[in-house]
Parts: sequence; C-alpha cells; structure tokens
Amino acid sequence: MNRRWSSALTGDLHDELTTQLLRSDGQEDVCLATYRPSTGVERRTAILRSAVMPHDNERLVHGNASFTTEYVLRGAQQAAREGSGLVALHSHPISHGWQSMSRADRATEAGYANLVREITGENADLNWPRVADLSWPHLGLVW
Repeated sequence: MNRRWSSALTGDLHDELTTQLLRSDGQEDVCLATYRPSTGVERRTAILRSAVMPHDNERLVHGNASFTTEYVLRGAQQAAREGSGLVALHSHPISHGWQSMSRADRATEAGYANLVREITGENADLNWPRVADLSWPHLGLVW
C-alpha cells in the first residue's frame, strides 16, 4: 500500500516558523525544525516538534536562501538529543504551489540528509527518513 505523506504542527510553532520564513522583503528564507513520525494505515505524518532557528551567519539570504553545514550540524545534534528527525523548511513567497528543486539543491540536500542520518541514527522500527524538506506553506520531499 502506498501511504500519503503529511505534516502537522501546533499553531504556536506555525506562527514561529511563519515569522522566520515569510520575510517582509519578499526574499526566500530557510530554517530547520525537529520532527517525530506518526504512521497510520493510509498516511505517514511528520509531527513538527521544535524550531531550530538560525544563528548569525548560519544561513544566507540572497534572493534565494541557503544554510551552512554548521547550522545543519547544530540542528542534527538537537534532533539526536530529542530522538527526532530533522526537517529543512524554506519559503517561496512569490510562487504559487509547488516549485521543483534544482539539481544542485537536490544534491546538496541529499548530502545533508546523509550527514543528519549519521548523527541522529536510523529509526529502523518505523523505517522513517531522518530528513525531510518542506516548502512553506506547501509540503515537499522526504529523504
């Protein structure tokens, strides 16, 4: 059976992430969050638990947005302490609907996914990925 993927989060966490991701200057932005899996008969849900906001110089905003390896490492370490996975969130404020990732973005995020797996470990019981990518407010990829 193919299961659908979804995400869930509290209103407070939604507001915190929205404040970070939807910039007044219209540029894209990024941040990280931890999540725990919930598996049902027809759906797998990433339940977002806590925001991992970037510190100074941990992300770059240049029309597009990117984050540093140090930021990913800090997020992965927090996720490992919580027994959680890590999700990368980013915004596309002027697009409508899903925007495909570039080949370079896919390669970068796949590399980060491997790094995060090494730090957080695998959740073999649920066979869940440890990194997901969410395009705010639309859902995205699971690594």
